[in-house]
Amino acid sequence: MFIETQPQSRRQKPYVRLFQITGMLFLVGVMLACSFSASVPSAAPTQPVATQPAPTHPPASTQSPSFNVITISVGVDPQGPYQDPPYFLETGGGHYLLYQIDSRKLVYDGKEVYSGDLAGLGRDSMALSWNGLHYAYVLLAAEGGNFHDLLIDGVKKTTAEYLANPAVTDDGQHYFYTACFSESGFSGSCLFKDGQDVFIHADGILDFSISRNGDAYLASLRNFDSNNSFVESLALNGTEIYKGHELANGKLLSPNGQHYAYISLDENNLQHLVVDGVDQRSSEALILQQVTDQGSACTWDSARSQVVINAKEIPTSQEGIQCFLSEDASHYVINDGGWTLDGQPIQFPGVDPNDWIMRVEWTGQAWNVYRLVK
Repeated sequence: MFIETQPQSRRQKPYVRLFQITGMLFLVGVMLACSFSASVPSAAPTQPVATQPAPTHPPASTQSPSFNVITISVGVDPQGPYQDPPYFLETGGGHYLLYQIDSRKLVYDGKEVYSGDLAGLGRDSMALSWNGLHYAYVLLAAEGGNFHDLLIDGVKKTTAEYLANPAVTDDGQHYFYTACFSESGFSGSCLFKDGQDVFIHADGILDFSISRNGDAYLASLRNFDSNNSFVESLALNGTEIYKGHELANGKLLSPNGQHYAYISLDENNLQHLVVDGVDQRSSEALILQQVTDQGSACTWDSARSQVVINAKEIPTSQEGIQCFLSEDASHYVINDGGWTLDGQPIQFPGVDPNDWIMRVEWTGQAWNVYRLVK
């Protein structure tokens, strides 16, 4: 509590009769001086000050991370071990598309959307848009032979010979696939968008990815050198950006289609991380994991036991590292025998430490966590 002090009394006692005139005058002068001093408070009175606890506001930059756990039942032990998993799974935007081989069921977000055989296996016959709102799959066509039907969200869009590798844009308005059979004897030599061919490669298109709106694509192409040895090349929107050894450890297009990255191999068996045509790192063992809309890349350098995020090197201790980035790479989630966010251990809500997390995905406001269970 606060305590106030009262000023001293300024009343004087009549001492004039006890002294002679001279002594009296001297004493009165002294008494007047003392009285004046006592009547004027000091400039800084010493009063007890109440002590209050310090504010407990958290730092402005501290904010609990938000995780959205999507639990996917795959029908079998998701961790196997399997030589080939008995299911195929695509994820994106908090949604998933699952095909269970034994039951022959195609499941979108927990709901069966088709039952029966697909025209091919895995990526050859099913796809999910980046935002997960639309899905595509390929069935054997009634025409028989090598004719296949492409369905988007359960609706048939087209039929073509050797149709495979479907893709669909975020708005569901555009679709891609490969088809054709070239004179050199390879199927999938043409890339189609909305039923019109946009790119042809006689030795076959191995794989491709598209941007969210379908304005950009990155295609992996089969080639052969003068010794008839395999050579891989990459085409960005129809323009060759790489040709050389097989790109076994990653080639990715950013969701907005403005950036790309791949891991190349030189004549000395040294691997190189290339982002937008610029060689950014070399090592004996690199695995590309993600490239964002802002051109940030996350790569696992297993030879040096490091996760590399742009120029940032993060030591690791385990094998099979997983790395996921926010768009500007200011936040990152890494699985190095345990999950961390920005270097700090984290526990996903409702997830057991032994559960298998297939993928983590930044949405702009939270992290989607894809958890697989039986």
